[in-house]
Amino acid sequence: MSGENTLTVAKKPTHLKALTGLRIIAAVWVLLHHFHDVIFGLLPGLTFLAPLFDQGWRGVDLFFMLSGFILSYQYMDRFSAGLYRKEYLHFLRLRIARVYPVHFLTLHTSMILFTAAALLGVPVQPGLSDNTFWTYLQNVFLIQAWWGHLQSWNGASWSVSAEWFAYLLFPIAATVIFRVRSIALSWIVGLVSLACFTAAYQMVNSDATVSTDGDLFRIAGAFIAGCCLFKVYALTPRLGRLWSVAPSLAIVLVLVLAYVPSAVSILMLPAFGILILGLVRGTDGVSRMLSTKAMVHGGAISYSFYMIHQQALTVVRNVIPDSLYGGSLWPFGALVVLGTLGFVYLAAHLVFRFVEEPCRKLIRGDGKHQAPVTPSAHPQPDVQLEVSKAP
Repeated sequence: MSGENTLTVAKKPTHLKALTGLRIIAAVWVLLHHFHDVIFGLLPGLTFLAPLFDQGWRGVDLFFMLSGFILSYQYMDRFSAGLYRKEYLHFLRLRIARVYPVHFLTLHTSMILFTAAALLGVPVQPGLSDNTFWTYLQNVFLIQAWWGHLQSWNGASWSVSAEWFAYLLFPIAATVIFRVRSIALSWIVGLVSLACFTAAYQMVNSDATVSTDGDLFRIAGAFIAGCCLFKVYALTPRLGRLWSVAPSLAIVLVLVLAYVPSAVSILMLPAFGILILGLVRGTDGVSRMLSTKAMVHGGAISYSFYMIHQQALTVVRNVIPDSLYGGSLWPFGALVVLGTLGFVYLAAHLVFRFVEEPCRKLIRGDGKHQAPVTPSAHPQPDVQLEVSKAP
């Protein structure tokens, strides 16, 4: 590597398995958040976990912080010299290949689900009533979250719309963040972005006169923080020994923060950053566990898992007999909960195997398309990060 702006990173191919495994943890956390009422209805003895499940929506923030980190790892240096149309369009093509096929599938399976529910007179996903032809078109073009229609059709897809927004802006952010040369400044920019966007999110949500919520602000903060987190990693070839146990410490911190007032639980976001950096550098039991074959596969299918989980939960909600609630038949309730997780996992595996991966390869050119030459004066880092991208 040469040139004063060149990123300092390991010069050999790297497969960060632990970050891939972390994705399925985040996806399951989101599912538990959306399914906690049924879980506690079937298994009242687990209500002590309610604060942790209530915070499950922060799994999406973790996804976006991971996304900012991973995209920066892979693509930041390509935009080091500025924005170029060919490079920008190639980047967007790769992103479309990654997220759009499963989004398109789940958009239309949700239409089938809503149609069937209307014909049978049964309830569907709670809060999803914003289903019109106009919101359908917004979903097709992945702009529904930009217009405040987050709860339309497949409710989970709002975050993909936000992710698409982040993709469009990432090359601009990359050209700026690439030029940051100070580790301290990288931390400051990341923390300030979290603080500013979180404040904007809270302000918008507290204003009843605003027709949309502030999730785009919230997601932008987490995404930019992830980009800055990569810059910290890139500028720090060797982290201290403390980082070898950082994942364990970060997880303990998240668990503790789940049981404190929400005003304090915002500290989960910096804890996520410590967790990600720790997993990149760490060698503790958490890193090894997340790097196992089962966890890595779970991380690989986590996008499909996330995109189908609300539809799967809708089906499960409507087939659970009322007699199971209250814990009177608790062994069967436990089987229902575990069976639901298994059902979503199996469905995600099938969607990944027969839709996500084949379509991704088709759009990318069956893996044979080569990245265009980057119009940069600096050579590309000799690294590759083979992890699934966050939704």
